[in-house]
Order: sequence, then C-alpha cells, then structure tokens
Amino acid sequence: MRLEVLEGVVEVKSVRNFVEMCKKFRATVQPISSQVVVSIRQIEVAVRKALEAFEKKENVSRELGMEILLYTVAKRNISKALEYGVKEGINELVFVILGEDNEVEEALSFLKSFVKEKKTLRIDEGKINKLKEVFEITDEELGAVGIEKLEDLVIERITLFHVFK
Repeated sequence: MRLEVLEGVVEVKSVRNFVEMCKKFRATVQPISSQVVVSIRQIEVAVRKALEAFEKKENVSRELGMEILLYTVAKRNISKALEYGVKEGINELVFVILGEDNEVEEALSFLKSFVKEKKTLRIDEGKINKLKEVFEITDEELGAVGIEKLEDLVIERITLFHVFK
C-alpha cells in the first residue's frame, strides 16, 4: 500500500461533482482542508489508524477515504468531519492518495493536471487558532508545551479518538 500527499489549490464549482470525481479512482483519494492539517505525520497517523479500524471492523464510515478524514480531524460525526473537506470556491487542500503503486500514480497524474501545487501545510496564526478549535487544544495546554509541540498535541487527539471512539 502506497501513500502520497498532494498539497495545492483548486477551485471547486460543485462539491458533489468534485467528490464524485475523487471516487472514480481505484486508489482512495480524500481531499482535506489544509486548515486542519499540521503535518504529513498527522496524515500518516490518521491513515494508519483508519486502516487499523477497517482491519478490526471498528470503522465508523463505510468508505476508507471518509474514515481517513474522520481520523485526520479526530471526529466521530461524519457531518462534522465534512466541514473540513471541500467547499465551493477556492480551496487549499491536502489530497490523501492511498492504494497500489499504479493506482496512486493514475490518481496523482490526473489530480496534478488541475491542482495548482502549493505548500499548504505552513503554520500561521490563523491555522494555529483553527487547529486549537478543531482539536480542542487550550491556550494553557499549548502554553505549557510550546508551539513547537502543536503537531504532537494534534496527533495525541487522533490517538485518543482511536482509543475512545
């Protein structure tokens, strides 16, 4: 199983059509708002936990892509998790692509034809605030460990979600 992450900007005219397009691949393709992703490591942990959930038949969603989104944002509620997916208009996204080598290459090649590649995993004040809100990280908690540990706090929430879901 191969995992690739594509960061970039895309304009979405119809969320329904865009989601259907992502489902047409043999690989799993899950777009996620970059505002809720602190690092590639967060994605790797979320993918690993989602795969474990499917293996143990403990998955919340019937689709692996949605399970990856749920773990990425540490939410049990699919409707809540979808808030951190794709919206109409301009989107800064992280595409999680998972499958066999040829399946991933096919999806990646197609996505690169219309996604304007751009590093979206940068950290700024707005993103810090969004991550604190989504993962329920308090100022006191962040103050105690420091901003350089934000990634660890996010991953801790994903791990706790896996244990307590």
